Amino acid sequence: VGRLMGINDEVVAEVGREIGEFADKYGKDAVAKCGEWIRSQAPAGMFAEDADKLSSSATFSDEEVATFRELLNEAYEESGLVTEAFAKTF
Repeated sequence: VGRLMGINDEVVAEVGREIGEFADKYGKDAVAKCGEWIRSQAPAGMFAEDADKLSSSATFSDEEVATFRELLNEAYEESGLVTEAFAKTF
Protein backbone atom coordinates (compact mmCIF):
# COMPACT_ATOMS: atom_id res chain seq x y z
CA VAL A 1 0.00 0.00 0.00
CA GLY A 2 1.39 3.41 -0.94
CA ARG A 3 1.12 5.75 2.03
CA LEU A 4 1.88 9.32 2.88
CA MET A 5 5.25 9.76 4.53
CA GLY A 6 5.10 8.97 8.23
CA ILE A 7 1.89 6.95 8.07
CA ASN A 8 2.61 3.49 9.42
CA ASP A 9 0.58 0.40 10.37
CA GLU A 10 0.13 1.66 13.93
CA VAL A 11 -1.42 4.94 12.78
CA VAL A 12 -3.69 3.15 10.30
CA ALA A 13 -4.77 0.71 13.02
CA GLU A 14 -5.51 3.57 15.42
CA VAL A 15 -7.54 5.50 12.82
CA GLY A 16 -9.24 2.31 11.65
CA ARG A 17 -8.72 2.75 7.91
CA GLU A 18 -6.12 3.75 5.34
CA ILE A 19 -5.45 7.48 5.42
CA GLY A 20 -6.87 9.49 2.54
CA GLU A 21 -9.10 6.77 1.12
CA PHE A 22 -12.19 8.89 1.84
CA ALA A 23 -11.17 11.10 -1.11
CA ASP A 24 -11.58 8.20 -3.55
CA LYS A 25 -15.35 8.66 -3.50
CA TYR A 26 -14.92 12.17 -4.91
CA GLY A 27 -12.55 11.15 -7.70
CA LYS A 28 -9.21 12.60 -8.74
CA ASP A 29 -10.79 15.34 -10.87
CA ALA A 30 -12.87 16.67 -7.96
CA VAL A 31 -9.85 16.61 -5.64
CA ALA A 32 -7.77 18.51 -8.23
CA LYS A 33 -10.60 21.02 -8.80
CA CYS A 34 -10.89 21.46 -5.04
CA GLY A 35 -7.22 22.49 -4.98
CA GLU A 36 -7.90 24.88 -7.83
CA TRP A 37 -10.84 26.35 -5.91
CA ILE A 38 -8.70 26.80 -2.79
CA ARG A 39 -6.06 28.61 -4.86
CA SER A 40 -8.77 30.82 -6.40
CA GLN A 41 -9.65 32.04 -2.89
CA ALA A 42 -6.07 33.09 -2.10
CA PRO A 43 -4.72 36.60 -2.59
CA ALA A 44 -2.78 37.26 -5.78
CA GLY A 45 0.85 36.23 -5.51
CA MET A 46 0.33 33.58 -2.84
CA PHE A 47 1.00 30.78 -5.33
CA ALA A 48 3.36 30.47 -8.28
CA GLU A 49 2.43 32.66 -11.23
CA ASP A 50 1.19 29.72 -13.33
CA ALA A 51 -1.13 28.58 -10.55
CA ASP A 52 -2.41 32.14 -10.09
CA LYS A 53 -3.28 32.38 -13.80
CA LEU A 54 -5.16 29.09 -13.74
CA SER A 55 -7.04 29.88 -10.56
CA SER A 56 -7.99 33.44 -11.39
CA SER A 57 -9.89 32.34 -14.49
CA ALA A 58 -11.60 29.39 -12.81
CA THR A 59 -15.31 29.41 -12.09
CA PHE A 60 -17.14 26.89 -9.96
CA SER A 61 -20.81 26.05 -9.58
CA ASP A 62 -22.52 26.17 -6.20
CA GLU A 63 -22.78 22.37 -6.35
CA GLU A 64 -19.03 22.03 -6.95
CA VAL A 65 -18.24 24.37 -4.06
CA ALA A 66 -20.54 22.35 -1.79
CA THR A 67 -18.66 19.21 -2.80
CA PHE A 68 -15.30 20.90 -2.15
CA ARG A 69 -16.45 22.00 1.30
CA GLU A 70 -17.64 18.46 2.09
CA LEU A 71 -14.33 17.00 0.92
CA LEU A 72 -12.37 19.52 3.00
CA ASN A 73 -14.50 18.84 6.08
CA GLU A 74 -13.67 15.15 5.79
CA ALA A 75 -9.98 15.97 5.25
CA TYR A 76 -9.91 18.20 8.35
CA GLU A 77 -11.64 15.51 10.41
CA GLU A 78 -9.19 12.88 9.24
CA SER A 79 -6.29 15.22 9.94
CA GLY A 80 -7.41 15.40 13.56
CA LEU A 81 -7.70 11.62 13.77
CA VAL A 82 -4.20 11.20 12.34
CA THR A 83 -2.77 13.78 14.76
CA GLU A 84 -4.39 11.94 17.65
CA ALA A 85 -3.08 8.60 16.34
CA PHE A 86 0.44 10.00 16.06
CA ALA A 87 0.28 11.21 19.64
CA LYS A 88 -0.78 7.75 20.83
CA THR A 89 1.77 5.82 18.77
CA PHE A 90 4.80 8.07 19.04
